[in-house]
Amino acid sequence: MRRYEVVAAVFLTACGGDATEPESLYPATVVVSPATGEMEKFADTLHLTATVRDQNGDGMDSVTVEWSTEDSLLATVTAEGVVNARGGGVVGITATAGAVSDTATITIRLAQRDGLLKLYESLNGDNWTDNTNWGTGTGLDAWYGVVADDDGNVIRLNLQRNGLHGEIPPEIKLVKHLRVLDLSFNDSVTGTIPPELAEMEYLRGILLHHNSLTGAIPSVLANLTGMVNFDLHRNRLTGPVPEWLGDLPELTHIGLWGNDLTGSVPASLGDLSRMVRLEIQDTDLSGPLPRSLMNLELNMFHWQDTDLCSPPDDAFQDWLDGIRFHRGGDACDP
Repeated sequence: MRRYEVVAAVFLTACGGDATEPESLYPATVVVSPATGEMEKFADTLHLTATVRDQNGDGMDSVTVEWSTEDSLLATVTAEGVVNARGGGVVGITATAGAVSDTATITIRLAQRDGLLKLYESLNGDNWTDNTNWGTGTGLDAWYGVVADDDGNVIRLNLQRNGLHGEIPPEIKLVKHLRVLDLSFNDSVTGTIPPELAEMEYLRGILLHHNSLTGAIPSVLANLTGMVNFDLHRNRLTGPVPEWLGDLPELTHIGLWGNDLTGSVPASLGDLSRMVRLEIQDTDLSGPLPRSLMNLELNMFHWQDTDLCSPPDDAFQDWLDGIRFHRGGDACDP
């Protein structure tokens, strides 16, 4: 009798009895990290991760996660969760596992691209001599005249002789890594020099010559202490030669000729130990040249067609004679 009871118990277990089937696991939650993010440049990338847990709260490492974007014009996303910036704005990137999903909010601030597009609009880009790739979805360094570094930062803008027409917009400051701005030989670039250039701390060259710019040279440009080449010749600028130019220790070239500048040559220019070219001819400047200029080892000094005069003493005249490319006016009356 005892043996029969054991066999019956085994039979009940084998047939199911009170035994339970293993629980089927499924994705219950998915969390994207980081939940928010920012990107600054076209083609910037950001790697998102998705953590999936089952109904028991345990991680599901092998579950398939599908990634999607709300707007592929703003950003794309790979199967591995790598987001690629394509346009400026706010976009949701969603990770889905089974029936659950989570969305990260990504803000794309394409400041450089926005600044260039505003420049294009303000300077009549549709009618430029060459506007290849401007406004397209290519990398910025594929746009005509744009040079970018390995990190995608625009460092040089070369649009000389390109049929630009209009005013330089203040939004140029959004191209914040720019080192050289060259809009020269575009006679129809008008308006004033935007003071916002002073906010571009990396600027080393401002080349705006052979245009139709008016007004005074903005005093806030004194903030650009790393300036090397400052060339504004052949415009319609008025006012004095700024005293603060002498506070830009890296300057090697000042080109101000062919403008309507008035007043005297500031003695502060004699503090520019790196200066090799000084061109102030064909202006309304007047008075004696400052003796401080003798501190400079100039290779070129043009000051003809002005009301300037040079100190008549032998020391100053010998200094002038030692300049390889020198064109000037008369000596001052004794």
